[in-house]
Amino acid sequence: MSATAHVHEGAPMHGPLMSEMTWPEVDAAARAGAVALWSVGATEQHGPHLPLSVDHLIPLELSLRIARRLHVVIPPPQAFGNRSRPLSGGGPSFPGTTSLRAGTLVQVVRDVVGQLAAGGFRSIAVLNWHGENVNLLHEGIELAREAGDLERPDGGGPVRVMLIERVFNAFSEAEMAFLFEDAREGFPGWPAEHAAIMETSLMLALRPDLVRRELIADDRAAVRPFYDLTPTPPEHVAASGVLAEASRASVAKGERLAALIVDRLTAAISEALDPPAAP
Repeated sequence: MSATAHVHEGAPMHGPLMSEMTWPEVDAAARAGAVALWSVGATEQHGPHLPLSVDHLIPLELSLRIARRLHVVIPPPQAFGNRSRPLSGGGPSFPGTTSLRAGTLVQVVRDVVGQLAAGGFRSIAVLNWHGENVNLLHEGIELAREAGDLERPDGGGPVRVMLIERVFNAFSEAEMAFLFEDAREGFPGWPAEHAAIMETSLMLALRPDLVRRELIADDRAAVRPFYDLTPTPPEHVAASGVLAEASRASVAKGERLAALIVDRLTAAISEALDPPAAP
């Protein structure tokens, strides 16, 4: 007897975390048109004041807010990302930073999106927060498509996959100006915002219990060129792992930024994937 034969109409719905749902509940959600909203991040140092989970915790928390508006199911986040780079994440020399080779991550993405499609989801959204993952996620999705893994098992055509690799591409410079209006250096560029104003503000708003406020400090590498060099010169690595002015972060900035991101992502997912409203 097939698995779906056991599913009853009107099965109770729990969620949106897939890890807390039963298989009949996941099946019912997929049949109802819910989007599988999967976060991909990293396990990477974020200075002395933020946990290693920042890059997969922030998109997860944002996804939970999106779930208040749209019918989404949130698979367990991908906690390991591609190699941390010194000028955008501090690099691999910090204890705890644990990364995947590019080819490994590509295959993980291929397998997960393919399995979500096989599980009945007609639409999948992949939300990335780790800069070093960019392009690799697209490759994994394309491999799944080329292998035929993104065809609906009911014969209804291709599964739609939305990839948000750089969420800040959705915003103009003017929309983000409030984050840096009191920064001594102004906007340092997104790679240098690692563990600084933007991420610290979001963590203060989304998971304040994990922020070591007394350890928030400003730092930067002694030399921050526009290129990478191998082996990495010590002067290219910020000693604390903070790459800019974390002290300019605030709860107010974090709440405002989180609201902007959730609004923009909700609108984009609605437009591209047309999910039902949150149950």
